[in-house]
Amino acid sequence: MLRWTLPILLISVILADPLSDVSGGINNFAHKLYNEISEKNENLIYSPISIHTALSFAYQGAGGKTAQSFRNVLNIPGQADTATAYKSIISSLTKTDKVQLSIANKIYVKNEYKLKENFRSVAQESFDADIEAIDFGDGTGSANNVNQWIKSKTNGKIEELVSAGDFDDATRALLLNAIYFKGNWAKKFPAKNTRDDKFFTSETESIDWKMMKQTGHFKYGQIEELDAKILKMNYEDNKYSMIIILPNSKSETRLILPNSKSGLNDLEKKLVDKDINSFATFQRHVTVIIPKFKLESNLQLKQPLIEVGLNEIFSARANFSNMLDSEEQISVDKVIQKAFVEVNEEGSEAAAGTGVFMMWRTVPRPPRAPEVFKADHPFIFYITARLRDNDDDNSVETDKILFMGKLVSPK
Repeated sequence: MLRWTLPILLISVILADPLSDVSGGINNFAHKLYNEISEKNENLIYSPISIHTALSFAYQGAGGKTAQSFRNVLNIPGQADTATAYKSIISSLTKTDKVQLSIANKIYVKNEYKLKENFRSVAQESFDADIEAIDFGDGTGSANNVNQWIKSKTNGKIEELVSAGDFDDATRALLLNAIYFKGNWAKKFPAKNTRDDKFFTSETESIDWKMMKQTGHFKYGQIEELDAKILKMNYEDNKYSMIIILPNSKSETRLILPNSKSGLNDLEKKLVDKDINSFATFQRHVTVIIPKFKLESNLQLKQPLIEVGLNEIFSARANFSNMLDSEEQISVDKVIQKAFVEVNEEGSEAAAGTGVFMMWRTVPRPPRAPEVFKADHPFIFYITARLRDNDDDNSVETDKILFMGKLVSPK
């Protein structure tokens, strides 16, 4: 039987409570994939929720062992429960007035091909996806169309996600997901406090960089098991936060350079099986010193996804029989993501687009002298959204990872 490639672009367990399952699966998947895409001594920014959304979207069209591989790796329930959970997650994330948060999904389908009715219904009703027919044989036109859509959904921050060479007559469908976030700090950094200071990129090297500074009450803690400090700074909508995990300096005096890169590498290994919601933080009086920075990443995700267990979706055995109204067999050819983040005195801005191409989750303390959180060496950071774990108004709220990355050098 003739086998075709189906490009799918995505912007990037069966228990009683599917919403809890899916939201927990996002964080678990975030660290698992981070371990595969993180390169030593290199900056990184990516959106695990964008990739998880995209793959969960593609999962709706899968069957048999291919569907099972999605469930195992993404830690999600059955297809209907996953779709219901994502409808709730997208709705909860985008209900905000004080920050900008948008999530958009779209499917491009090759001219003269149709989506199966159930897949089309789930795409529109649960993932709020637009559907458009396109001539993939026109690679340049297809790339321009896709890139313009991504650019419009990420406020111009992601401009060129795909190229003309990503498309040909064998392309049958493209699933797109875009996520955009912009939030001002609940407590902004005074611009007058920003000063040039040293940022240690290794035990023996440093650069002069603009470091922001303020003193206030923030959630802060020491994590002994990670040999690190944790800081949580809220945006104006307190549901959204930036969390920074900073490896402790091994030196007792500042005369010896901090344990920067080696400390980061050790931290990365310890974080693989950890839940950021398990780390205790306390409202403390803290002097915060962090760098201004801007990062971009362009990721090819096929091999990392194979390494975490999704090899089935890329193989000749892949079963996406529930996606297209066609007898042609299809499989995933590639998965890509482009992501951006900027952190300054006002707040943060971040965006991501993910693509899969196929061949088919306080305890108050009394006042004391301020703690000092000085991020002058490499660290891991997250942008999170605090959501309920299920639809019960009395349920627990936990931080869900929207963006994750590491800063090795702000330059």
